[in-house]
Amino acid sequence: PYRAKQRQFGKNVELLIERAVGMEENHARHLLERLIAYYVKLSLVNVAVKSGADASSVTDAQVVAQVAALSAGRLGLEAEALRLPSH
Repeated sequence: PYRAKQRQFGKNVELLIERAVGMEENHARHLLERLIAYYVKLSLVNVAVKSGADASSVTDAQVVAQVAALSAGRLGLEAEALRLPSH
């Protein structure tokens, strides 16, 4: 059976990260990085809500840190540039 590095994110996010890392720096890669960050934020919000925390407790800085950890630092996102939607 498949064992994700961090189960709440799943294999799809890992595959998206690997795809983005293999791309050259361009607009398409930046869009894919934003998509990855959006999925990570959705996952973090779901975990927060299930544990009784407020959905707004998940910050873009936390998302950037998670993406950096999942990609072993190979994706360089900046919280200020993300401006992900709140949930």
